[in-house]
Amino acid sequence: MQSRKAQPDERGESMTIPMDWPHVEGGVVLRSSNVEVIVVPHEGGRIASLRSIQSGLEFLTPARVDRTPVKPGLKNTFQSGPCAGAEECLQTVGPCEDRFGGLVPDHGDFWQLPWQLDSCDGQQLHMHALGFSRPFRFDRSLRVEGASLYLDYRVTNIGLHPLSFLYSAQPN
Repeated sequence: MQSRKAQPDERGESMTIPMDWPHVEGGVVLRSSNVEVIVVPHEGGRIASLRSIQSGLEFLTPARVDRTPVKPGLKNTFQSGPCAGAEECLQTVGPCEDRFGGLVPDHGDFWQLPWQLDSCDGQQLHMHALGFSRPFRFDRSLRVEGASLYLDYRVTNIGLHPLSFLYSAQPN
């Protein structure tokens, strides 16, 4: 199977996207007869575009072109990231400290992490990321069918102790 390197993530590392996966520069494309979705794994796995194929209408705010890539860290603010498309907020929606593990960054870990692509067939995509402030694995599957986008999530505590979290989708 041939593959190509995607754009480097914030740490300068590139992920490999197989050539037979539908993609655009830096992103993966899902397409049905009615809708096109672009997912950008190296920018927090965010959905960068959700567009009607029939009308051309874009439903999400595009990212600023003059932004600086974010390096994952506890003191990052969500506003320093793309603030565009649809992003994931997990373990929290604001910076905080808890009694179990200390600091949690603004809007959690996952909006600022590169995500690993597990599979894609042009209409369905599976990806995951591992948290850095807490031992969570976050899996997400996206599927387009007709005029709909379906998202399925799984959050797994891969640590030794029980942890609480808050999840919020952040469409922009």
